[in-house]
Amino acid sequence: MTRPTGAAMGSASTSLSLLEPFEKTPGDRVRDLDDDLGQLRHLLRSAPVEQELAELRKQLARRTRELADVRSTQSLLLATLDASNDGILAIQYGGGLYYNIRYIEMWGVPEDGLNELDEFTLIGLQLAQAKDPGQLMEMIERRRADISAEDLGTIELKDGRVFERHVLPQRLHGRIVGAVISFKDVTERVRYEARMLFNHTVLENSGPMFWVDRVSARVSYANPAACEHLGYPVEEMIGMTIDEFDIDYRPERMPLLDAELERTGRPVTYESRQRRKDGTLMLIEVTAFLIEDAENSLYVVTVRDKTAQRKATDERKRQQAIVAALLNSIPDPIFYKTPEGRYLGCNEAFAELLGYSVADIVGRTDSELLDPAWADSVIATDQDILTRLAGSSREEWRKYKDGRRALFETVKAPFWDVDRNLLGIMGIGRNITQRKKAEEEVRRAKEIAEEATRAKSDFLANMSHEIRTPMNAIIGMSHLALRTDLTPRQRDYIGRVQSSGQHLMGIINDILDFSKVEAGKLEVENIDFELEKLLDNVANLLNDKSTAKGLELVYDIAPEVPTNLVGDSLRIGQILINFANNAVKFTEKGEIVLAARVKERSEHDVLLHFSVSDTGIGLTPEQISRLFTSFQQADASTTRKFGGTGLGLAISRKLATLMGGEVGVDSEFGKGSTFWFTVRLGLSQQLRRSLMPNPDLRGRRALVVDDNDHARTVITDMLEGMTFDVASTASGSGALLAIETAAAQGRPFDVVYLDWRMPVMDGIETARRIKALGLAHAPRLIMVTAHGREEMLKETETMGIKDVLVKPISASMLFDTTMGAMGAHRAEQRVRGLAAAEPTELLADRQGARILLVEDNDINQQVASEMLTGAGMVVDIAGNGLEAVDMVQATRYDLVLMDMQMPVMDGVDATVAIRRLPALSSMPIVAMTANAMAQDRKSCMDAGMNDFLVKPIDPDALWKMLAKWIRPTVAGRATRPLEAAPMKAGASITSGGSGTSGTSGKSGAGSLAEIASIADLDAKGGLARMMGKQPLYLAMLQRYVAGQKPVAADIRRALDAGDRATAGRLAHTCRGVSGNIGATRVAASAGALEQAINAHMEPQTLAALLDDFEQVLGALVGALEAALPAPAAT
Repeated sequence: MTRPTGAAMGSASTSLSLLEPFEKTPGDRVRDLDDDLGQLRHLLRSAPVEQELAELRKQLARRTRELADVRSTQSLLLATLDASNDGILAIQYGGGLYYNIRYIEMWGVPEDGLNELDEFTLIGLQLAQAKDPGQLMEMIERRRADISAEDLGTIELKDGRVFERHVLPQRLHGRIVGAVISFKDVTERVRYEARMLFNHTVLENSGPMFWVDRVSARVSYANPAACEHLGYPVEEMIGMTIDEFDIDYRPERMPLLDAELERTGRPVTYESRQRRKDGTLMLIEVTAFLIEDAENSLYVVTVRDKTAQRKATDERKRQQAIVAALLNSIPDPIFYKTPEGRYLGCNEAFAELLGYSVADIVGRTDSELLDPAWADSVIATDQDILTRLAGSSREEWRKYKDGRRALFETVKAPFWDVDRNLLGIMGIGRNITQRKKAEEEVRRAKEIAEEATRAKSDFLANMSHEIRTPMNAIIGMSHLALRTDLTPRQRDYIGRVQSSGQHLMGIINDILDFSKVEAGKLEVENIDFELEKLLDNVANLLNDKSTAKGLELVYDIAPEVPTNLVGDSLRIGQILINFANNAVKFTEKGEIVLAARVKERSEHDVLLHFSVSDTGIGLTPEQISRLFTSFQQADASTTRKFGGTGLGLAISRKLATLMGGEVGVDSEFGKGSTFWFTVRLGLSQQLRRSLMPNPDLRGRRALVVDDNDHARTVITDMLEGMTFDVASTASGSGALLAIETAAAQGRPFDVVYLDWRMPVMDGIETARRIKALGLAHAPRLIMVTAHGREEMLKETETMGIKDVLVKPISASMLFDTTMGAMGAHRAEQRVRGLAAAEPTELLADRQGARILLVEDNDINQQVASEMLTGAGMVVDIAGNGLEAVDMVQATRYDLVLMDMQMPVMDGVDATVAIRRLPALSSMPIVAMTANAMAQDRKSCMDAGMNDFLVKPIDPDALWKMLAKWIRPTVAGRATRPLEAAPMKAGASITSGGSGTSGTSGKSGAGSLAEIASIADLDAKGGLARMMGKQPLYLAMLQRYVAGQKPVAADIRRALDAGDRATAGRLAHTCRGVSGNIGATRVAASAGALEQAINAHMEPQTLAALLDDFEQVLGALVGALEAALPAPAAT
């Protein structure tokens, strides 16, 4: 760095050549003058000639003056530069570097390093402070690339300051010798400009606003919203006077506006009318305020269109008048009041009942209007409604002021505004005195008619065979006749005989079935059946009818619905066919959806909810009220148009009732109907077929293409349940895009399901275009159709598509077709036929997973632990929820199996506590309990659990649950192979298994044979839960006898002490443990007792249930003690 000699720290130095074109710098000139003076002094001392001496004195004086001038000029320049508000840096390409004080301040140059500064050091300081060093470096490079160019730009620093950087070349005698760089702090200017831009943007994007000159009343500014509001372009708006668009403007009113503005100091709002450019009149709300300065006096005006609001207000008043007239035209008393009980309004009929005028009632309460007893009754009912926020209906006798008495049916309910804010209670009463008299007469007449009907039904039920025999002959013989050679006329005659006979037979069947029901002779049977086969039969009977009308039949069966059941499949099918036939009959276009869901589930049975939904004509509430009644249809026109006896729904209702269920319908007129029924069915011991592909096929990608949303969702859900990675789309074009995108991403689809009939691009055309893509990994194509199968098969054959699915699609049908399309061997598809999936198949890639078992009962602990360790899992056990909360924080678990009812802390509270820990928010937690009701499942899900296992634990369900929630990546932790369960499906419980570890006396095989003969003990199921290990099962039974023998007495003591919580927990534990060992009857009895305790039933009921429980438990314990070997001596 070049600095003048003797310069003070922080003072500025610069070249004089910056301001005037001297040949030399001021420093150089000072040094030259000093040299000249020295020479002159030397000559004065040595010159002998007086003349020369005088001349030298003159030169000395001149040089002295010049030196003084130069130093003065230099000081002036330095002071001038130091006074500049800009930071200045001068760089001489010969090596000089000069800067002023402002530069040091702006860039924060350290004072102790001034003597060591050079150009590169200063550049480094600038780059270190620049917000965008790259931008600054580009400026520096531009100067170096072209030293003759002038450059102007801005730099933003990290601390928020903004500098304007100006570079000028320094020239001397036409030659560039350096550069002068000035830095101006423009931070405030930039901020001001940003604020102005923001304000302008807000102004331009706000609601309608314009400025009006106070003197001329002309518009000086209008934002876009104002121009749009009035319909004028901005160039026309500017300069317009107010009266050109505001028809209510009066100049004489402006002083009043000014006075109001001055008085309040706030904006003034008023209503006016404005006319748009197109002539439209608007009612507006004007808000104006005044802005004044030395040059301007402006009104700032904002406007809001109130035309629609005023129309709405007028319409509301009109509607209120109509409602008031309507209410007064109704003869039934109607009222509405606030939540505090103060009447808001009523009709004249209500006023007549109370004996007041409407005006006298409004604003008063029941206590002020009614006698005390009546008022207290009304107030109590109102409080109940407000507490429950639900309506009520009651019948009550009321007395008019004139002495008349009448029976009223009064319906009251809360009502809300559109934001669900409670407004009060409204009610309507109907005088039902005469109706009640008529109903009583009808009831008596009905009893007489029903007695006659029962006699008729007895006769018809007994005559069933005699009626059916000739009808079968008519139908059968006409069928045989149609197979012979007949003339066209004969074929037409006999065909009519056959169709009429079939129709008549259907009517007779309905009548006979109904008669059997009424006579009490219709029974239901309980046999094993497969739900899928039942649904296939229903589909076969319906497909022709639905196809003929172009309707799509969809099955929506929830995955938790068991397929192997015990019940009367014939009668279930009869109800489904009746509902579905009606759906097809009353639907012209759209779809028929048959759905099944689990409503309740216990250890031995399940309550299934079936429904058939259509998109047909729907029903009115009045029509619905007549359904499920004998010989009734929606109305008389239904019989004429669609036919039928009106018995089908009545019979369906009887059948559902016989099977422990009920029927119902949900419908909206013009939008379709949903007919539903429930049936209670047993759970078959036959193992459910596993629809699980081989490990190499799991996770394959599938695409479902169907324009029917319901069908697409059902197929997608079924495929996802089979472990496929599924995407879906509603059109052929969407399918092409998805396939190309997946291929481009390297994740191609393996199989594509194409609906045949789709709008715009059908399945055949979509398949053709997919093949035309020429993909390296082409997906396998499966065509799906709801109708027209033969026509479609011809087209698919030409396309080389071999796999076809016909709707409605069952899970087995979908699985088999998919496996076939993927080339899987049919024997592999079934995963050992109907056997349960082995853990070695489902859990091969999850060995070594760490599981926390939370269970307080030692028998249940051992059952679950044996099953899990046998499947290759690492198991830790917590005895209650509190222990579980501590353990999950200390150890990482892949899954938690959580019992629901435990001492100290139950499963729900433990789950809530775990979910509060952020690190464990996604850890899978599966409930494990004997309670399987819907409310139990809901409480588990609400607490944060992921899934639900019902005790006694089914091994197949457990394996699937583990495979569902444990991530395969834990396979790397496996340290040993899985052990296959020693007991194969179907093996005898008395065979296999050796040793009598832990017992003495009877041999294990011998005692197991005796145990298998004990009534109400499912030894086979219990042994299966022990993975077929007979010695372990015998040990479990011994522990069961020791632990559960005193339970009945313990429950009795708890109940006597009023400790229902302990009694309920003991019954719950016994229920679960009994289920695990196969003690079905004890488990059922314990479950009934538990429910009664939790429901706080009467002591007499509890005593009876406890006696039953004590009896069945004592019988089982006695039988086990007699059959089990004695415990080994210790």
